[in-house]
Amino acid sequence: NGEKIKRVAHLIKRFKEEEERKKGKRAEIVVVISALSKVTDMLLENANRVATEGNPDKAKEFVEELRTKHEVAASEAIDNENELRTAKDELKERIAEVEKAIIGICLLGELSPRSLDYISSFGERLAAPILAGTLRSIGIEAVHLTGGEAGIITNEEYGNAQLAWGVEREIRERIAPLLENKIPVVTGFIGETKKKTITTLGRGGSDYTATIIGAAID
Repeated sequence: NGEKIKRVAHLIKRFKEEEERKKGKRAEIVVVISALSKVTDMLLENANRVATEGNPDKAKEFVEELRTKHEVAASEAIDNENELRTAKDELKERIAEVEKAIIGICLLGELSPRSLDYISSFGERLAAPILAGTLRSIGIEAVHLTGGEAGIITNEEYGNAQLAWGVEREIRERIAPLLENKIPVVTGFIGETKKKTITTLGRGGSDYTATIIGAAID
């Protein structure tokens, strides 16, 4: 996974340089990222399992597996020591959130559609800091954003959220200023409600995210 992320970062760099050579000006690029391979399925399967079994030890085992997978990917992808440290600090925060949510589901023995969206969003939310750090480590200014931070505001139809009216303007206002000197790395698949609750856009949601952003920023 780490080698794939590194390859993606170099593809982005090459595309950026080619565009700038052709057009003679700074290329304005937004990147939309999915979860690492099989992570979303892992999150969904384990959330359902711990809700049914109520076994905190199994929940913690899964969290450790998730932590290891992403820390190894970050170490493989990011060559710069400072950027690696930054990425691992961010991963640590996100993993702590995952653990809290998974243990909560385990103890309650209940998994609501809202909780399921929250849990499944972590695939993208863990991957984005790794790619942003990899880009910075090869000399490209990058910043990672969740779908909600990028302006993808939705209704509360968890699992298959629909865009709020006029969302294109919100996305444009949040992303356009960043394009002057950075590449935004946006989590695909997820948005948030006006109340800041995380939602997901359904399967194929990362492609949908890219389409929404592309339309919004022309």
